Amino acid sequence: MASIAAAALSLAGAASANASIYWADHGPLTPFAGTIGRANLDGTGANRSLITGASFPFGVAVDARHIYWANDLSGTIARANLDGTQVDESLITGAGFPEGVAVDGSHIYWANSVAAGSIGRANLDGSDPNQSLITTGASIPEGVAVDGAHIYWANSLTDTIGRANLDGTDVNPSLITGVNGPWGVAVASGHVYWANIGTGTIGRARLDGTGVDQSFISGARSPTGLAVDGNHIYWANQAGGTIGRANLDGTGVNQSLISDAGMNPEGIAVDGLGPASPSTPSGPARCVVPALKGRTLAEAKRLVARAHCALGKVLRPRGAGGRKPLVTSQRPSAGTVLRGGSAIRARLAGRA
Repeated sequence: MASIAAAALSLAGAASANASIYWADHGPLTPFAGTIGRANLDGTGANRSLITGASFPFGVAVDARHIYWANDLSGTIARANLDGTQVDESLITGAGFPEGVAVDGSHIYWANSVAAGSIGRANLDGSDPNQSLITTGASIPEGVAVDGAHIYWANSLTDTIGRANLDGTDVNPSLITGVNGPWGVAVASGHVYWANIGTGTIGRARLDGTGVDQSFISGARSPTGLAVDGNHIYWANQAGGTIGRANLDGTGVNQSLISDAGMNPEGIAVDGLGPASPSTPSGPARCVVPALKGRTLAEAKRLVARAHCALGKVLRPRGAGGRKPLVTSQRPSAGTVLRGGSAIRARLAGRA
């Protein structure tokens, strides 16, 4: 019963005043009683009912346009605009008790948390759903997260963190072992993070599974959802009904950044307006090249900053009227790992 969020970050120096935290509160075990809440990144301005009528929501994710959540009871992935309008509770149907959800520039991913679990994937508009992108190695999967190269998920049955390529190949169900009741998962700044509900801790390791610290942050109360941006890590304290936050190096822990997050806060996500840090205490962040194809220039800038890269030369179409042009090609390709701050070139083309 977990959640995860994928969070996009904007260019360094962008104003953080409008950036937001989103979370799911599944409420009582009653259909359509769940809500999606929102607050400022500093915890102020909390609105527990930005979206109502969700069916036992767990995982939450955001991109530049939408918020997504997993409806556990109805077996659907839902979507709405970031302001809570145009709610579609059945963007994707047929999921098996979905809990974690994540997004990248091209796809939605979710964890089907049944005994013979799987990781599903669909296009961002909900088309072409595949409930079995990953089957082997998903043992009652809970949280799920993605970066420019891999999918990560929490196996609650085997107490491991798994990893695979974005296309579902090269599955490693035990990238990280020895976790204790893993729920939420997040990736950023060269690390993977997870919530240990059994010990009330947040764990951290390098993206290759080395350097494991099972108690990177302690003192959480049944932590579930997890999200990371350029400066902070956030988690949902299910038992305490609060949202916690700490610096990316694990200092400055505040277990009650949001003191009243509802009855059962689960999934959590942060949107793409906060400033990104260029490095972490463990050294300069790597640039994991994101997928930019099909994105507007503004969206591409946010994804590039989130990945600790830089936007290099942009080839623009001449006389492109009407709708904003989209990225049609990029160099290097998505998933390439470079030194932090490396430039990515992109070509834009107009659309009718």
